[in-house]
Amino acid sequence: MIDGETRKRAWLVYLQEALATDEQPEFFPVAPELALKLLFAEIHPFSRLSNDVKSVPYDRHFDDDADLAIATIAMNDDFSSISSSSLQVQRVVYERYVYALTVIAANWHEGTASIAHLPEGLSDHQRVVAILLLFLLNGAREIDRRLLPSPSDGSPPALPSGWPTTRQ
Repeated sequence: MIDGETRKRAWLVYLQEALATDEQPEFFPVAPELALKLLFAEIHPFSRLSNDVKSVPYDRHFDDDADLAIATIAMNDDFSSISSSSLQVQRVVYERYVYALTVIAANWHEGTASIAHLPEGLSDHQRVVAILLLFLLNGAREIDRRLLPSPSDGSPPALPSGWPTTRQ
């Protein structure tokens, strides 16, 4: 089991290795709009998930395995750890990804100025990985699914257009 501190450390270790410097970098705010542009510009295994993965019911019992697969993204700087995981783990990661996108989009809609801070000097790919690590290992891991509609077929819920985004 990966605890909260270890999940946060995975993000920091990734940034240190990506920057390959001992100097303290300057951090800049990441607006929700930029985060979405980066996430949609980069091709992810999440966009190529099979119908098999999408048909597997979401099960929190696979959270720890999903954490390990996501942390492996940080160690290897690629997404292959997700596609080589079990369908249940892929489903958990996919759910987190969908919720992360939902929360980022809701923040953009609400006019939130910044959803994260990243160091200067990262490539677009590294910024995508850093944003995904930040959300998938932290915020999207803790989203309370009871606040969102739950389709019986196990597919991700859709937020009603008038639903207050502050509930998340």
